[in-house]
Amino acid sequence: MRNSLVRLLATLILALPIATSAFATATSGGINWRAAANDADIARAFAQAKTESKPVLLYWGASWCPPCNKLKATLFTRQDFIAQSRAIVAVNIDGDLPSAQKLGTRFKVTGYPTMILMNANGTEITRLPGEVESAQIINALNLALAGGRPAKALLDDVRANKPLSENEWRTLAYYSWETDEAQLVSADARPQLFADLATASQQAKAEVADRLWLKAVAASDGKSTVKSLGTMESRRKTLSELLANPSKVHQHLDMLVNYAGDLVRQTSEANSTERAALVVAYNAALLGLQNDAALARADQVDALAARIELARIDQAETTIQVSLPEALQRELREASAKLDRDISNGYERQAVIPTIAFVLGRAGLWQESDGLLKTSLAKSISPYYLMSSLGSNAKKQGRSDEALVWYGKAWNASVGPATRLQWGATYVMALIDMAPDDAARISATATQIFTEAGKDGSAFHQRSARSLARIADKLATWNTADAHQAELTKITAQIDGLCKRLPAKDPQKASCAEVLAKAEPEHNSFVGRNYSARSDWQVVQSLSTTNWRKELGESRPTRVADLVRTRRSARDFLPDAIAPELLDAVLADANASPSWSNTQPYRIAIASGDIKDQLKTELCERFDIAMKAQRSGWRGKLSLLATRKGLPDGDFKVNFQYPRELQPARRATGHGLYQLLGIARDDHAAREMQMRKNFEFFNAPTVIFVFVHAGLHEFSVLDAGIYLQSLMLSAHANGLATCAQGALATWGGPVRSAFDVPADYKLICGVSMGYASSEAVNQFNPGRSEPQTRLIAAK
Repeated sequence: MRNSLVRLLATLILALPIATSAFATATSGGINWRAAANDADIARAFAQAKTESKPVLLYWGASWCPPCNKLKATLFTRQDFIAQSRAIVAVNIDGDLPSAQKLGTRFKVTGYPTMILMNANGTEITRLPGEVESAQIINALNLALAGGRPAKALLDDVRANKPLSENEWRTLAYYSWETDEAQLVSADARPQLFADLATASQQAKAEVADRLWLKAVAASDGKSTVKSLGTMESRRKTLSELLANPSKVHQHLDMLVNYAGDLVRQTSEANSTERAALVVAYNAALLGLQNDAALARADQVDALAARIELARIDQAETTIQVSLPEALQRELREASAKLDRDISNGYERQAVIPTIAFVLGRAGLWQESDGLLKTSLAKSISPYYLMSSLGSNAKKQGRSDEALVWYGKAWNASVGPATRLQWGATYVMALIDMAPDDAARISATATQIFTEAGKDGSAFHQRSARSLARIADKLATWNTADAHQAELTKITAQIDGLCKRLPAKDPQKASCAEVLAKAEPEHNSFVGRNYSARSDWQVVQSLSTTNWRKELGESRPTRVADLVRTRRSARDFLPDAIAPELLDAVLADANASPSWSNTQPYRIAIASGDIKDQLKTELCERFDIAMKAQRSGWRGKLSLLATRKGLPDGDFKVNFQYPRELQPARRATGHGLYQLLGIARDDHAAREMQMRKNFEFFNAPTVIFVFVHAGLHEFSVLDAGIYLQSLMLSAHANGLATCAQGALATWGGPVRSAFDVPADYKLICGVSMGYASSEAVNQFNPGRSEPQTRLIAAK
């Protein structure tokens, strides 16, 4: 989204602490929150949910963030919500407690607040939108409780052209896509999805179609065409009609307020008479919200903030002293002073004061913004947050020394492990930006932050890991031309020590390696400088193939160790397609692999799009038949033999007994994977579902089937293995993830039907390839035994 109010306020929602005891006290007479800080707490909550046949509402919040405090001051005090909470198990996770960031990884939480409704078995039903008005949150909760079908299932039905009820459409419309973390769809695919849903939902309810249409327009960045949104003129007409309807304005308050700038930019040309007229109409609608006494003051302030954004919409984003009507500036000053006088509740102040201070700055009223923040320090439940805002104000105005003082104070005053890492990262980055020659202070601060990280058991999970990665990346930039080699060498040695202390199977080990790769001097040429924007795949990424060759020529072997050590198998992919030129580059690299007398005795078949989908359908059908037969005992096996449907027809036997000496490693790997996924040893249904994902290609957009020449016997398999290693390492170097799958050789019939496979070639395996998602399964690292265990002793 371009310059939306949500993005502009992003500096207000970047960190983590929450005063758990204060929160519990404030709500003890209402919602019966269960505090959770680790997996054991979560297990107890779900055990209670199963015993009482209740769903689980997981609330993830922070004491500093305005939206979280808005929920505490409004939604969590409403009697209808308190009454509804008795029908659920309400779980509150403080993101700053030990192990909490690990829970963030488990539940895919990066933004605050996040509210997840799950059934007692742990299946996610929906994510509630924390940004909408309280009554709409309650309505969204009630719809999900009444229907009980996961949002994913609803979306799958839409894609399959199956009908949804009006309430199911509402569940999708009010799903918290902003906190989805690419579980249902990647961010890049959202604009078109919203547009498609808006069109498909028109028969259900106008309110639903309107909301989805607004989402599609707001999410469209203007650089790519989103089908079915119409021309700019038609979009402007639709938006104008909506703005003229007070009922619709109130229904879609959050969209119209948070995305005011985006909506206007996507429906009118800059500095045009049409834009001027649209802004006038938009301003009138926002003014109605701002003066609506029935709304929470935080909502009223957001409406005023949107008016300021529209007033400066055609001025440069970086402008510090903006030109606004004097009357509007006066109105903003008066509103600020009144809010400061009238609000005494700590939660409400934290929801409103940082926002209005930010808006004062957006209006060019920097003195008033600084004054409000300073006078609020003593009244704030999170004063370090306001200190950071003061640092940001000073930095924007070019007062570097003052900015560093406030950033330093904010870090020193911050509490909680994750918060201190976050604020510490901000301070280090500010130091490097504004005082790059102060090597002693930069080095000492970074050293202290990594020392604190070593005492935090979740430092390399989620937001904490990203904070440390930001520091490492900034330090590498600071060391341009080896200007601070000595300082960086000491820090990287410290990080390396932290990585070595982590157990081999701890998923944090890969995150730590990522941080180290960003900072290590010998990696600064390319490793760690370009991470995939498509996912949170926690491995070291490199520059694109083109840039790699440009920078390193043919000296890539010096980087092999990095690639070999950080490559892992992905078992869940994003739907994003691989660009043809990128796939060609990977295949060209793999083609350079050595082989027996240079015979290259292997062939590949690449499936994507409709071919891949058809193979997925056929392979899954065969798998389902085989599993059903297995569950049916000897009768099922007889049926399988009689009908031969589902019977393996691959070129190699894939169901065999592992040699005794290899069994421990196999069992340890399987146990570790299922443990990470929360699948019990006796949960055969869950294990079957996980195995089935092999034949769904783990949702990868591309699958490569590998065939070996039968005439060269074992040696063709040897050469194919070398080729596969080259293929996977090149994919890894280019930001792609892979998973080599022997299971895909179980049924060769569907593959041969789809491709003209030469008769002498046998299917040995498949490789799923694409962009890894942030699913927990992709953090699995079974580790490796020591190299010495592979050595054969001399006689």
